[in-house]
Amino acid sequence: MLVPVVILLGSSMLITACTDDGRVGETQPIETTDRPAASATAAELAPSQITAETMPTPELPPPCEIANLALWTAQVIVGADSADAVIRIRNDGDVWCEVNVSQSPNIDPLMEPDVWLDPGGWADLIVGQTGDECLSPAPVTLVEIDINGVKVVVSSAMIATCGWRLTAIYPNEISTGPCNPDELEAVGVPFGFLVVRNRSTSLCALGELIGVSRLDTELQSSKLVTTPATPAVVDLAAGDVVAFPMQSNPVADCTIFVQSHELSFSVAGIVTASLPSCMLYEFGPGRPLYGDPDGPLWNLPPGSIDIQSALAELDPFTPPVD
Repeated sequence: MLVPVVILLGSSMLITACTDDGRVGETQPIETTDRPAASATAAELAPSQITAETMPTPELPPPCEIANLALWTAQVIVGADSADAVIRIRNDGDVWCEVNVSQSPNIDPLMEPDVWLDPGGWADLIVGQTGDECLSPAPVTLVEIDINGVKVVVSSAMIATCGWRLTAIYPNEISTGPCNPDELEAVGVPFGFLVVRNRSTSLCALGELIGVSRLDTELQSSKLVTTPATPAVVDLAAGDVVAFPMQSNPVADCTIFVQSHELSFSVAGIVTASLPSCMLYEFGPGRPLYGDPDGPLWNLPPGSIDIQSALAELDPFTPPVD
């Protein structure tokens, strides 16, 4: 009968079989090791994951200075039972920076609240309806936003809503070329301004309005000497609108429109439009259409029309089509 006998010698182990009469049988060495077993988890991780000190610190932009941001309502999208406003945020500074709206009132808790903007970069902040029901829907003319801890109020124009909230913010592209005149639509609005909308599906450069002429006469425009528009609007995203204040004759009939006008823009070129016959062919720089109701753009004749009626009447455009 063989009886196994185990003898440990350092890092080796001998297994010897002995018979029941004491005779030694065959021996067979088996190598072992004194090193501890390697961690299966550690073996699967990269060195930068095992050692925290080797992880590179990501580069983060500083908060944008409010003084370096331009904010305005660029467009209002009115549907059958809803309305959204698009507030444009533009980085007019010279450094890459962050816009964070997480502390704003009426913010959707599920939205990502911040964007990073290069110098000249844009962000779109969407203001949507809450879907609440009420007996008396009311227009929203001002939207309060908290940007990097600073309270900001932006003029807007959501019509007939029971409640609003911020629903999304995302970066927009930067224009790379001029607007196609065939994809711009312009209309003169009684009581003193011209509206231009980008009907294409991409952002483009409009430039400044440098001339207005009536083709069937020798009437030519002369630009007004006014303070610069704040913010200056010279680029239009898809669906954006911009307004140019124009002088009008307060005693003339503003209900008669003249079709044959050419608008000259410094980048986009020539755009045709119909203007009210009361226009005096003098104009100011482009600025947001949905502006401060107390600003110069909204100096309407007493008792003429209210602001919301004006907004409803001056939207003859169809939304951009992909």
